Amino acid sequence: MRRRLLGEGPGERVRDRLVFISVFVGAKVVALVGMLWLARVSDPRVFGGIELALAVGLIVAGIGLLGVPGGVTRQALTMGEPKIGDHLSFAAATIALPTTVAALASLALGGPPALTLTFASCSIAAFQAFGTTFARIRARPLINSVVDPLPVLAAILIATVLWAVGRLTLPMMALATTILAAGLSTVLLAGFVRSRRADFGQAYRRVLGISLPILAYSGVAMMVGAGLRPLLGLRFSLEELALYSLGFRLCAPSMLMHQMLVTAFFARVYTATDATFQRVASGLVAVCVLMVAAVWLGLPVLVRLVFPAYMPMLPALEALFPLIGLQVIYWIIIALLEMKVGRHAVAGAAAVGGYLVFAAFVLVFLGLKGGTLLSATIAFDIALAVFAGVQLVLLERKGVRLRLLGWVLPGAGAACAAMTVLAG
Repeated sequence: MRRRLLGEGPGERVRDRLVFISVFVGAKVVALVGMLWLARVSDPRVFGGIELALAVGLIVAGIGLLGVPGGVTRQALTMGEPKIGDHLSFAAATIALPTTVAALASLALGGPPALTLTFASCSIAAFQAFGTTFARIRARPLINSVVDPLPVLAAILIATVLWAVGRLTLPMMALATTILAAGLSTVLLAGFVRSRRADFGQAYRRVLGISLPILAYSGVAMMVGAGLRPLLGLRFSLEELALYSLGFRLCAPSMLMHQMLVTAFFARVYTATDATFQRVASGLVAVCVLMVAAVWLGLPVLVRLVFPAYMPMLPALEALFPLIGLQVIYWIIIALLEMKVGRHAVAGAAAVGGYLVFAAFVLVFLGLKGGTLLSATIAFDIALAVFAGVQLVLLERKGVRLRLLGWVLPGAGAACAAMTVLAG
């Protein structure tokens, strides 16, 4: 209380920043190294199954939350709404409880382990969405540092324990993850009961009025964030999905940069002027392109020393990796633009454009007779670029001029495409 009255001094601010950086980077490094370690020690089918469950969980939670995280964020940061816990916990519980029940039922009935694991992952992803939104709005970066990568950290922890006892299989992963999902669902339910306001029903209808236009956009955002992994599970083997996922995880330094920015300065970026916003976004993209290039140059040594099982596929990975890196870069651009889209109330129009773009992509993907991972990745890169362009056009019509990003978009594409050409 004394600190709040007197204010923090320079020493306290420096200490707090150092603590945040240590926790944030530590959690992200564990997530990065852990998934890469899992790719090294697990059977490709196990690794591919885990990646598929994580990706589907991300999409289901994003759509099932009905856009409430975005609506609550807008209420809290631009409309001065002080109470947010009951809205967030209720929205998350409506996903976590049914999917946990489905996972338990699948276990009891002897369902496919991959399906059980996917149900449980949906529940954990819903809890993660609740926790990270609450922490960002309340400016609790330390909490968010741990909660934001929770589904990945949980998968790593469970897999590590199972590997240590020689039981790292999909059935055991499904069982342990379901137990965790049940615990987190109980926490959400208890949190809602404890924080529920007297006029919750009326208040929730108000937040839905803001959230539903964002909902449609959230579905598009989740498809972007999940990448190709769910679709690859339909047409390609788990081993091929594992190769794509390895490339995706090797792009973690770029995602780390974005997450550090958003976690530490979410409110500032959300409310920044257009000029400041696009300078920050463009600078971040430039750094990420350099990171992708650095990892790409080191792939031969990295794969030989750390992932020897993938050495026969090294030429394919060298050609594929820059395009996967481009997907991550476009995801970063789209995620940053999501703040502007939500703030300037063009989420509905952006969602319509996004669904049209990705519906066209799905048709192309399903129609690729004899298609390869490379052709599928190129098609998805094009879809992401078009969707980012749709966002920029809609914001331009609202008077939000981000023309520097309009140049950054094709520039990043050209840089990553050049790496793939050189690899070929």
